[in-house]
Amino acid sequence: MQTWAAAKDAPTYWSMIFPDSIAELENKPKYPVAYSWSCSTNNFMHYAFGEGHAVSEEWLFNDDGGVGYLGNTNEGIFGGGSYLTWFFYRVLLNKTAPPQNPAQALTDDDVYLLGLAQIWAKYWFSVTETLDSRWYTVYVHLLSGEPEMSVYTGDPAALAVEIIGNTYEAGKTTVKVEVNEEASGTPAYVAKVCLYKPNGFYLTNITNNQGHCEFVVDGYATGGKVTASKHNCVPASATVPAP
Repeated sequence: MQTWAAAKDAPTYWSMIFPDSIAELENKPKYPVAYSWSCSTNNFMHYAFGEGHAVSEEWLFNDDGGVGYLGNTNEGIFGGGSYLTWFFYRVLLNKTAPPQNPAQALTDDDVYLLGLAQIWAKYWFSVTETLDSRWYTVYVHLLSGEPEMSVYTGDPAALAVEIIGNTYEAGKTTVKVEVNEEASGTPAYVAKVCLYKPNGFYLTNITNNQGHCEFVVDGYATGGKVTASKHNCVPASATVPAP
């Protein structure tokens, strides 16, 4: 995770206060998730009062903007916001609890989803903070975007998907899939794989330590789309050919 360069003529830490600055980002869309605890950047009631979109809305609606925004809907308190931010990045990057919970540790599956990292951060904040002002900050700090979005916590590797088996027998098709990291050829262990065909089927599976998994569908799977994803990897897909 890195701080992204902001508007051309504004300091980085101020630029997200002004919705117009989103259109001026120079490195878009390199860092698609923004995290803020400043006041009102996520206050979507602005539009209802005729004041235009909040910064978070501009960030999400801009074609070259981002896909996630964490910020305050109304007002934020400095102390609470800074602590919440600290908890969030401890969860997402270190996969460990704050010092108040030394026995607890998290796995990749616990934290690489944006919404889960936000929930865990709020939970740990809730068991360590008692000041009303800080609680108010936690209450109004929300995620705008897809909570199940996987967040890159390292340089992503490209995946490669290959259909290694496609046989039809007794009214059913067995589709065997292999997923590797494209550059090294290393099998992608525990990659999430989906086989989908509109108005036909939607199946999911997990690859084994050889990067393999298989699906069995009624009828033919021809034209079905196989998509694989894994934490810190760029998703890849393949189309099932005729058997």
